[in-house]
Amino acid sequence: MKEKENEREMTLFPAPFSPKEKDKERERAELSEAEEQSACAKNQTAGREAAGAAEDLDFDLEKFVRYFNSRMPPGGIPKILWVRGGRKQALYRRLREFGKRALLEMVNRAARSEFLNGGGDRGWRADIDWLLRPNVFPRVVEGRYDNSYIRRKDQTAEREAQRRLAREVEAQIHRELQESIRRREQRAVTYEEYLRLKEEGRVPEGPEP
Repeated sequence: MKEKENEREMTLFPAPFSPKEKDKERERAELSEAEEQSACAKNQTAGREAAGAAEDLDFDLEKFVRYFNSRMPPGGIPKILWVRGGRKQALYRRLREFGKRALLEMVNRAARSEFLNGGGDRGWRADIDWLLRPNVFPRVVEGRYDNSYIRRKDQTAEREAQRRLAREVEAQIHRELQESIRRREQRAVTYEEYLRLKEEGRVPEGPEP
């Protein structure tokens, strides 16, 4: 009975913490509070960045989608049907890096580019995800896919192909000439050998080579 009464008293009136246990309990409480404050600060920062992407730059996502779809020619770059996930992140990254004017410039140049709208040899077409790539976006804005630039590039490639063909033809003619000279010299040596053998009487009668 006494043992049961002692257990009941310990349950109702637990023994006080030792100094070491008090210090550990206080450290755990301080650490938990610090973690909560850190998580709260991260959430607030992420929220401000997400809101600032649109508010600070005065950017209307729906208007941008409508503008993009209205500029693209039929049968060319596909229209935007949705903006979320990685596509939305890429859009806001380019917006924050280059600004709204560059984003609109990208749309206008892409819409005018015959190459990006399937006018190339393979009929390949760009799309919004390709246009928002970090290594592609500035090239489009700089005019690297403009019709005039592509034509100059094609003309340069054509001239280089013509020069390469001319070098190959010249090399082929040179090889054929060298082979002709070699055969002529070989025939001359063979004829001289024939005359020598004929003088020595070691050549049977017959037509000369």
